Order: sequence, then C-alpha cells, then structure tokens
Amino acid sequence: MTKLVNVFGCAFLLLLVAGCFGDAVARRTVSLKFLGQAGQTNVSLSVNDAQVQEALRLVEGVMVSAGYVRDTRPPAPEDQAHGFIASYGVCAVYLQGNRLDVNFVELMQRHSSKAVRKTCGLLKDKLSTRYGSERVKMED
Repeated sequence: MTKLVNVFGCAFLLLLVAGCFGDAVARRTVSLKFLGQAGQTNVSLSVNDAQVQEALRLVEGVMVSAGYVRDTRPPAPEDQAHGFIASYGVCAVYLQGNRLDVNFVELMQRHSSKAVRKTCGLLKDKLSTRYGSERVKMED
C-alpha cells in the first residue's frame, strides 16, 4: 500500500511540475526595418526587391560563417504567404511588411545557446553597420 501511495505521489508531483513550467523554448530575433521613399508612410516589399536581396545576402554570409546551412528546399506556398523566406536549422527568415525578421528558436532550452547569442550579435553588428543601428533591433 505504501508503495502505491509513493508511486501516485511521485506521478502527481511530476504532473504538477510539468504543468507549472511548461515547455522550454528559447527565442531570439534580429529585425531590420526597411525605409520607404521620402514621404512614403507604408512600405510593403517583396523578396525580389533589391534592398531585401542585399539584406538576405548579409544574413546568408553571417549564417554560413557561423556554421549554419540553409535548407535547399523551396518554401511551401502557404509558408511564403506568411512571409517565410528561408530556414537555417534553428533559424527562420521572414519578410513582414517593411521588416526582415531572423528568428532563432531552440526547443528544450530556457535561454539561447552561446552559439545562437554569438550569431545574433554578429548579425546585428553586420546589419547595423550597413543600415544603421536605429533600423536594427534584437529581442529575446
């Protein structure tokens, strides 16, 4: 009887702890805001625009130098409709209106790994050098 109580007690505690803490996911995003022409308030870009292509080349250079490999499969149409451009393992690149977002997601971690933090820092530095720090943001 005591063993049965211990088993149920342990099972209850495991469920309680799992329910309280939820799934661990570390997220980090580096964003670049594109500017429109003088007097233009709304900017909506496509992946084919020259300024987007230039930014994507910078992102590609940083990601490859950090050891990430781009998925060679083209994005599915439904993903493209949501702005998805490319994937590099734990990283996904999106174009949302006037913003290019580079999202890093690591499952089963509460905080971003050292490699992701370093890559985000390099990415932020490269984009800030080219476009100005006021247009580049990094969020945890």
